[in-house]
Amino acid sequence: MPETYTTPASSHVRISNYLESASGVTPILIMSLNRPKRFNAMTGDMIDALEAFFRLVDLDSRVKCVVWTGVGKAFCSGIDLNIDLSEIKSIPATELRDTGGSLALAIYNCSKTVIVVYNGLAVGIGMTASLAAGIRIASAKSQFGFPFSRIGLITESASSFFLPRIVGYSRATYLLTTGKNFPAEWSLKDMG
Repeated sequence: MPETYTTPASSHVRISNYLESASGVTPILIMSLNRPKRFNAMTGDMIDALEAFFRLVDLDSRVKCVVWTGVGKAFCSGIDLNIDLSEIKSIPATELRDTGGSLALAIYNCSKTVIVVYNGLAVGIGMTASLAAGIRIASAKSQFGFPFSRIGLITESASSFFLPRIVGYSRATYLLTTGKNFPAEWSLKDMG
């Protein structure tokens, strides 16, 4: 097990202790998506780092809880659509995997309490992968969305598994097929 999980303040996935001044490994770790200029849009490297982090802390008895949030005005604006896809083109189709789904399953299979603190916009993988957390808390300025239907994509990150179990099948279908963003104060009762 590592002596510490803390990463430099400039890391795109920033991990710090709670309290931040504590050394070593604390029972509570704060994990922040740290690309505020890109509204914390995720890259493949970030997804790989998050997945590896959840798999490792699952085995570490010193860690009891992970709090996941974003730096700046957004929790996560989804996948960074400006990433280089040339590497993916060389992977055989039979070996392609929904990386967001792998991340969601790493969160779901983590034996630690995972708390997501939405501090702003949460769409795409920012919304879908975080559905696997045990506790989700939103600030009043948060907005949520599943934009896939607006751009001709199917849902990802195992959201078709997690979302219906959280809100029910009819409500999940509504949320996934409208492609709308919903403010934090919006209620499922508002669906009519």
